[in-house]
Amino acid sequence: MRQILLTSVFFLVTLTLLGQDLKASLTQSLDELSEMNVLPGFAVSVISPDSVLYTQAFGFSDISSQKPFTEKTILNIGSVSKTFVGLALMKAVSEGKLSLDSDINDFLPFKVQNPFYPDQPIKVIHLVTHTSGITDREEIYKQTYTKELDVDAYKRFLQEYLSRTGANYSEKNFLRHRPGEWQEYSNIGSALVAFVVEGATKVPFSEYTKRHITEPLGLSSTGWFFRDIPMNNHAVLYSAGHKPIQLYSLLTYPDGGLKSNLHDLNTYLQEIMKGSAGSGKILGDSSYNMLLAPQFGDSLNPRNINPKEPNIGVFWVHKRNGEIGHTGGDPGITTFVFFNPKTATGRVFVTNTLLEEDKQVEVFASIWRLLKAYEEKLLLPTKAKAH
Repeated sequence: MRQILLTSVFFLVTLTLLGQDLKASLTQSLDELSEMNVLPGFAVSVISPDSVLYTQAFGFSDISSQKPFTEKTILNIGSVSKTFVGLALMKAVSEGKLSLDSDINDFLPFKVQNPFYPDQPIKVIHLVTHTSGITDREEIYKQTYTKELDVDAYKRFLQEYLSRTGANYSEKNFLRHRPGEWQEYSNIGSALVAFVVEGATKVPFSEYTKRHITEPLGLSSTGWFFRDIPMNNHAVLYSAGHKPIQLYSLLTYPDGGLKSNLHDLNTYLQEIMKGSAGSGKILGDSSYNMLLAPQFGDSLNPRNINPKEPNIGVFWVHKRNGEIGHTGGDPGITTFVFFNPKTATGRVFVTNTLLEEDKQVEVFASIWRLLKAYEEKLLLPTKAKAH
């Protein structure tokens, strides 16, 4: 018994020392990448459902004042916002307000139909899997980047774009494919999900997400509007060459306008990971399964699927390597939020610039590989003990 106890203690001490050595080595490698001055600032983490296995920030949130980037630094998270829309939607589904198979027109004050297939209903499942046939017409969508906006701006934009009587309506806003037939990423279709949730719940979407996601999880630095976050922690955003750009919002704010930081994203992803394992608190097990489960199969089998992302849940992308998550990219920001349900580990990356140049992409790829290698090395003692 004494020998077993000593062996267990030795294993725990060895694992602790190994973790310390790995952390020091990872931090040194990331420091070297930061010192290349390709990214203004960035923060990263490796997490399990119950703990943060590694977290560190590098570089600057404001280059001119040399203000360090930290895990509390706030910035837009881009299309990772869509996963919050998916979680809010599944909360409404769990409340019996609607279903993934619902016709979206049951919850909208104006009718939305593909002019090429007017008798084919667009369902909620089509919006969340980017198979609705609604497309982002570039000359109109680029106008969605704006300064601070009021809470109802996105609904006015959607009506102008999707209603036949809208000022920005055109057949070009739709693909010549039936709903469910063709996958094409749609920001506008994603924002429409929020409007559907609002119609189904009779609660403003921003308030619904606050009530059911950010407040229950304690995400105190996460919000849709500047007025909802501590602006003293907001990063300066940079374009290529470290040129500052003006802060902005999105008219279609649910599709990419959420503001957050690494600290809150860690907590958020941990909740999703717990939910995937049957212990989440925002949704029940069946709802989490529906949120994350692959939606493409016999009943929904569209063409034009990206082979690197062969399936999708309710906005949660399934990578070919088995990881589930989402990326975000907008002027001045890049975010990656992914977890592996088999290993119960996740990784998060945020930076205050858009990865536009080859060198930036290369540096990010090196950072992401280092995080994955760290994650895998941490798992080795666990695997060895299991055998």
